[in-house]
Amino acid sequence: MSSRRTPTVTLPAELTSAPARYVVALAFVAMASLARATADPFLTHQSPFLLHFVAVGVATWVCGRWGGVIAVAASVLAVDYLFIEPRGALGIGDSAQVSAAALFVIVGLITTWLTGQWRNTERALRTSQQTMRSLINASTESIWLLDREQILLANTTAARRLGRTVADVVGTPWRSYLSDTVAATRARNLEHVFTTGRPVRFEDERDGIHFDHTFYPAFGEDGEVTAVAAFSRDVTERTSMEQELRAQAEQLALANRLKDDFLATLSHELRTPINAILGWSQILSTAEPTPDRLRKGLDTISRNARLQARMVEELLDMSRIVAGGLRLELRRVDVAALVEQALDAIRPAAEARHLTITTEMQPDLAVQGDAVRLQQVLWNLISNAVKFTPAGGSVAVSAQPCDAEVIISVSDSGIGIAPDFLPHVFERFRQADSSPTREHGGLGLGLAIVRHIVELHGGLVAVASDGVGRGTTFTVRLPAAPQRIPI
Repeated sequence: MSSRRTPTVTLPAELTSAPARYVVALAFVAMASLARATADPFLTHQSPFLLHFVAVGVATWVCGRWGGVIAVAASVLAVDYLFIEPRGALGIGDSAQVSAAALFVIVGLITTWLTGQWRNTERALRTSQQTMRSLINASTESIWLLDREQILLANTTAARRLGRTVADVVGTPWRSYLSDTVAATRARNLEHVFTTGRPVRFEDERDGIHFDHTFYPAFGEDGEVTAVAAFSRDVTERTSMEQELRAQAEQLALANRLKDDFLATLSHELRTPINAILGWSQILSTAEPTPDRLRKGLDTISRNARLQARMVEELLDMSRIVAGGLRLELRRVDVAALVEQALDAIRPAAEARHLTITTEMQPDLAVQGDAVRLQQVLWNLISNAVKFTPAGGSVAVSAQPCDAEVIISVSDSGIGIAPDFLPHVFERFRQADSSPTREHGGLGLGLAIVRHIVELHGGLVAVASDGVGRGTTFTVRLPAAPQRIPI
């Protein structure tokens, strides 16, 4: 369908100065009189006012109603003086001429009133069109009038978004500004409006900008859809906010789920050692135990009490971390001594599982840190390696210098970590197996505490695993302590 443009007639603006209006009105009367005088041989005295009707109409259009009234009065005087016998004198004696003059005055005044009304209507229409055009161009929405192929009208915002002027885009194919995919979507919705005569709303994206479109039908006199009025709004910011809100909602849902899982885990983990302590306490108090039974009971109570103490300490540490209250007491710390202290605490559990523990230590390695917190880090990593390595497996601990850092690695031949869980290893409350029937206990806080302590020391901790059943390696990088200067 070709572009259709309605032809417009630009009319002269009405004169604003009153003296100018009256002078121009008299000038039109003078021109009409001159034309009448020129045509006098061909016109009889029966039609003396003929050309002055034209003068009255033009004077009213250009000079307004009062200009038309002046033209009527001046025309009567001019015709009486110049073209009605006796010429050169004022005064109409013939009754027929009086009737003609009266008819001219009546018709002239009616013409003046009608022309003035027409002029006022035209002025109001022009003002309304200008106001509407200004409002449309001031809109932050892109506004188009489209047919199936071309742009019939566009506002300034629409043209600006295409990097063009309104004159440049009107009459051009709208598809030429869009990708094939976007053009196909808009063509489908455009055809829907043409076919059904119903508005449609949809969204799409162009050059990274999200648009919300509403297409309305424009009906012709025959009731058929002749064009489509399209309103397009940039909703990129809104879309981005919606995506952020959805992401936040997902994070809140995940946090709520993790909270529920953690509370269930906490209840289970705290109840297990308490049950053991209560059970053995009752057994030992109700009967005279044998020495072996007494020793076994006391060992069980002691072991579960220490387990519960560690869980409570983890909860307190996490509370301090969240509140920003975890503080370090920094001093020079020997790395080999840290490793040996952690191994001494864990070696009985490793021997009970027949695990092989190997160490590879570079001598004289030191870091500037909090010895208690760093030992907590190593104990957590090594105890996890022991806990998640099947009987007969191996655990290796090494410490090596690297530039201005000390790298401590803890590797095991244990159950490994699934690739999809690796990014979540150091998150609070996250466990690869969080079911109540899992083989290995724990609150899921230890590695989160490890990461925070290491980062407080200005270091980094990382994890690597080739997959389930293929072992795991944790690597801690800490800034090395300055070398001591011999005295």
